[in-house]
Amino acid sequence: MMTSNFARCGSNQKAVAISIGVAPGYNGKRFLDVAPRYNMLKLPIEDYDREYQKILDALDPVQVYKKICDMYGEDSILLCWESPNVRCHRRWVAEWLEAANGIVIPEYGFKREDILPYKEMPMKGEAAKKPEKTA
Repeated sequence: MMTSNFARCGSNQKAVAISIGVAPGYNGKRFLDVAPRYNMLKLPIEDYDREYQKILDALDPVQVYKKICDMYGEDSILLCWESPNVRCHRRWVAEWLEAANGIVIPEYGFKREDILPYKEMPMKGEAAKKPEKTA
């Protein structure tokens, strides 16, 4: 399993959108259990994080991982909107799944260690650390 965004992997056959909305032209697979709700999208980050934590707290990360793998395969690419190292819930989901399942979920095309933890990622528009692409 990996993560990415619509711009990089939206046309990949392994893509699975985990966002409430999708990029124009995306007609691929979706997994809404871990998607933020529409009413959260304009919240200040502290409120967003609190509300998103409630979504994750209502789910079992072991069961979510199993469900994604059963439905779409262990090689799924979980998609959302933001560029690598810009704060996006897909990294939070990846960290949540990693911790509970003893796995590593890298960003597509990047080394895992080059991707910041969710809580350290800058917001869109802030200076972001550009990860190095893998060969």
